Amino acid sequence: MPAPPRRVERKHRVRVLLEDDDLRRWHDNLAHGAKKTADNYARTLSRFCERVGRTPKGYVGLDGKEREDLLQDEIARLTLEDKTGEARNVKKSVVSWLAHNGLRLNRKIRLPRILERKRNKRQATPEELRAAFRAADARARAAISLLALGGQREETLGNYQATDGLRVRDIVDAHIDEETGFLAFDRVPARIVVRPGLSKVGHTYFFFLGPEAVGYLDGYMRSRVAAGEKLTADSALITLTQERLGLYRETGKRFMCTINIADLIRKPMRAAGILDLTPYAWRAYYSSRAMLCRDLTMEIRDFLQGHKGGIAQVYSTNRELPPDIVEAMRNAYASALPHLETTQQPVNPRVEALKALLLPFGYSDKELTESGVDDLLLMIEKEVQRLQAQVMVPTIKGVERALLKVVPNAELPKLFEAGWTFKASLGDGQSIVEAPAGTAIPATGVGIESQRRLENGT
Repeated sequence: MPAPPRRVERKHRVRVLLEDDDLRRWHDNLAHGAKKTADNYARTLSRFCERVGRTPKGYVGLDGKEREDLLQDEIARLTLEDKTGEARNVKKSVVSWLAHNGLRLNRKIRLPRILERKRNKRQATPEELRAAFRAADARARAAISLLALGGQREETLGNYQATDGLRVRDIVDAHIDEETGFLAFDRVPARIVVRPGLSKVGHTYFFFLGPEAVGYLDGYMRSRVAAGEKLTADSALITLTQERLGLYRETGKRFMCTINIADLIRKPMRAAGILDLTPYAWRAYYSSRAMLCRDLTMEIRDFLQGHKGGIAQVYSTNRELPPDIVEAMRNAYASALPHLETTQQPVNPRVEALKALLLPFGYSDKELTESGVDDLLLMIEKEVQRLQAQVMVPTIKGVERALLKVVPNAELPKLFEAGWTFKASLGDGQSIVEAPAGTAIPATGVGIESQRRLENGT
């Protein structure tokens, strides 16, 4: 008979263990802190007791020396097998179970230091983030942006049991348009509040999303409305597919669990060739890239990522920060966007604008990266001439070409609401957007404002 799937086995271990009233009390007490930790401790204790040939209550009934000998031998075995992480979990779960029974370890059982990380040994790069965005669908792109450009944990998007996650009403600077049903952003960077139930440390905090992340989230929300979903204030920011929503219509399930959020993000990472990093690496990407901005101080960074202390202490005590402090934090985050966003790395803004204009014509990142300003200008001139020739040939009709426009970031919410899509940020408070299909196109083939910007060399 084949072995049951690992996920079924994991749930079965917890279920069998909790049939005992005393073990259930221990588990329930831990679950008041974190259900994930309680389940993990229960599984680990079950495996440990199987290996030493005792039941959890039988292990407690042993004399102190025998209990400590069995635990030390198990930790030594796991250490020799290079399973130091599992050894730490075994010690924590056993100590917790003993404490529940009024016992403690008298012997100091030492654990070796972890000399080398097995995962995420390095930081992700902007180029890898750009590749992940391109390999992702609309939903995965929005999820990645919340981690990499917003600095959040996977648990914020969907908790352990898939009962809660970020909702539309958590976006302070957005509302649902009554006529179109779309999510309309009032300000960019947009502020999003994380409720205590979604915070790892159990307090309320907020974070911001810049033009690129807002563009991805807006595109994902529009695709959901186009598929027939009616957005409400309680709608999940990252939800199940339409097929899954249909299956869970009776139960009302809308959120994804943390494991599935991680799987959603991991899929485009592997498709983009990022094999040695986990989804959590995007949160580390935010931390490391934000350090390059002096205006975004460590205290502000810690608050925006949901860490304890500093501003978080004031926010949790007084419940609200003064508006001027919130705006100062918004401006500090905006100043870090050139280091975070893939469309505006800290290089010459003119070069980035030229690259953004050429991307719709099918040029690869490698081709554009290896080209200088003069080469980029020649490439644009060539494409403009080609498009002008198409316009002048009367037999060619219905040639769809993108209309690009340079606009101040303050106008982005209004344009997103009108159907425009984000293309690139110029790093000076302005961004490039693309008009919706069917918009009248100037004879040059590119937006008038974009063309004037190129001619002026800005």
